[in-house]
Parts: sequence; structure tokens; C-alpha cells
Amino acid sequence: MARALPVAPVSTLLALAAGGARLFDASHVVAMMDARRDEIYVAAFEIDPEKGAIQEVVSESVIRPETLSLPSTAEWIAVGDGWEPHSRHIQTDEMRIRPSTLTHPHAQDIGRLAAKMHQSGQTVGASGANPVYLRGSLT
Repeated sequence: MARALPVAPVSTLLALAAGGARLFDASHVVAMMDARRDEIYVAAFEIDPEKGAIQEVVSESVIRPETLSLPSTAEWIAVGDGWEPHSRHIQTDEMRIRPSTLTHPHAQDIGRLAAKMHQSGQTVGASGANPVYLRGSLT
């Protein structure tokens, strides 16, 4: 018998950012994943560790690495597998980005984010738990 349990839609980029904040005590995290085709999946987040708040400041998208722009001159921690293959194309003249060793999200970060989403009512039904394709619809 099926149960109508809520689902917390935690994105991979958000989970990476949460891991970067936790592991490197970072307040500015840019999550990048290799999207192939000389592109990266990217999102940037500002984290307030005292409040446990994560604010998305660069929306999740797929871009060419050379077009990456971050909204602050703060030091950003780069997480995900997109930094290494694409760092030579990222214009870092006005951005301070420090690479990290975190390349994949950790289950504990997904679990913590999902619990927060559940507590704040940011859940969907099982039928609404669909993947988000940043490139658009699949063809």
C-alpha cells in the first residue's frame, strides 16, 4: 500500500553548497558541475551559519565558464567537479575563488536540507517530485 509522504526537492548544487559551508566553514560557496559541451551547471550561495540560512545569489543555470559572474568580492569556495576541468576559462580577475576538494554532495547534507525543508513546509507530493533539467526539456 502506497503512503502519501511528502518529498523535499533538494538540488544537487544546493547540497554541494551546504557541504562546502560545513566542511570549509565558508559563507560564500559557488557550486559547479561539469555539464559537458564546454559548459558548467552553476549556482552560488551565501550562508549564514548562525541562522543556518542559505540564500541563493546566483540562480541554478547552465553557462559557459567564461561568463561566470559572482555578486560579491568576498572569497568564494568552489565545490563540485566543474572547477578543475573549466577553471582556466573562468575569468577570476575580479573574483576571488578558492578551489576545494569537495566534488560530490554528501548524504548528510542532503538529509539536513531535506529536514529543514520538511519543517518549513517546502515539500511536494510524490507526483510533484520531478528532476529539474537546467538545459530545458529533454529531446
